[in-house]
Amino acid sequence: MVKIAICDDIYDSINIVEKKLYELSQKIGLSIDTDVYHDGKELADFICQGARYEMIFLDIEMKNENGLTAAFRIREVDHTVLIIYVSSHEEYTKQTFEVDPFRFIKKPIDDQLFAKYFSDAIDKLKSFDECYNYKYNNVYYRIRMSDIVYFKSIKRKVQIYTDYNSQEELVLYKKLNLIEAEIGKRNSVFIRVHQSYLVNYNHIFKMSYDHVTLHNGEILPISEDRRKNVRKQYCLLGDDKHELTLL
Repeated sequence: MVKIAICDDIYDSINIVEKKLYELSQKIGLSIDTDVYHDGKELADFICQGARYEMIFLDIEMKNENGLTAAFRIREVDHTVLIIYVSSHEEYTKQTFEVDPFRFIKKPIDDQLFAKYFSDAIDKLKSFDECYNYKYNNVYYRIRMSDIVYFKSIKRKVQIYTDYNSQEELVLYKKLNLIEAEIGKRNSVFIRVHQSYLVNYNHIFKMSYDHVTLHNGEILPISEDRRKNVRKQYCLLGDDKHELTLL
């Protein structure tokens, strides 16, 4: 089941998006559940109170609270939900970068491209469900890749930092180079920013010249010899993540 929120103050627009979503999901045998909101404040308030969605189809200009300010509030509590803007206002495109949108759809909606973006979103959600498996002290562990914020090399061990509070220290005996190679074969969203750090791009809030800032506020260094490659990989992932081709 994929939970989807649709937020728009125009009822006809909501009906169009909802109809397309159910038609596309039925074609691929996917079960979805949609909730409808008519202004950004209502949506952001519910999410701040604990509601969670995998996708949000969000208009920009609305009464009470627009889709930009609502998205900023949503990102304070959920930085993995896929936000897809559906708007006739192209002039806001650059502003949406600050809230990590997945796609930007221009009204009136083109059916073919809407289907493509929905398929892209489903593929992205599937990648979130991939897991990292490892063994430590004869115990086998399985962690969702999307939950891993970064790997940190500490002498002969690698510690795994997640976005939830674990009572157990998550460590393994393995070289970080080997982990990077293993993950790179199936998941390209991890960036080696430093000899000691392998970071999940989806948990990076912003990148500066010599460090990255994570959504949880942590700052990790970028080593001098890796800066060029880090910027290149960050931009490549950003081009994919922020593909804002307009419909």
